[in-house]
Amino acid sequence: MGFEEVDSAPGIYRGKPPKPFSDPGEYVVLAAPKAGLCRIRATFDVNNVNGAGDQIRSKVDQLAETMQIKYGKHSDKVNYISRDVYRRNPEFWMMGLKEESVMYGYDWTAGKTQQPMPQGLSNIEIVAIALDGSSGMAAIHYNFDNRDECMKELKEQKSSAL
Repeated sequence: MGFEEVDSAPGIYRGKPPKPFSDPGEYVVLAAPKAGLCRIRATFDVNNVNGAGDQIRSKVDQLAETMQIKYGKHSDKVNYISRDVYRRNPEFWMMGLKEESVMYGYDWTAGKTQQPMPQGLSNIEIVAIALDGSSGMAAIHYNFDNRDECMKELKEQKSSAL
């Protein structure tokens, strides 16, 4: 399908699907030999982000609105700030996102959506990710029911060389 395995990371493949979304920077697939496909990730680069993360949040919101057309309202919205310093100083929001003290995104969980999700798909997440203080990405994660099994298989495969 046009995906190539990443040499340094068994089970991870990069490429473009047959029907790619309009502007993702990259598609990454996680798959194990026995468990099969367990996650698809599409990333959307966001550059020139202010400290408050307005541009990244806007991209995440835009992707969520598009996803809503297909599956209806999200099951959950995450707008989490674990440290009060980022609430009091929103200009450091991107720093909090980078250190994972801040989370922003949406979730569609199978069985909790207005429209049914494809069989085998457990949830869809749209999340903000900071690369540094002024750039990041919005990512869509399609997580399948076999994700735990797949992760276990890949860990076992990695440790078999020890």
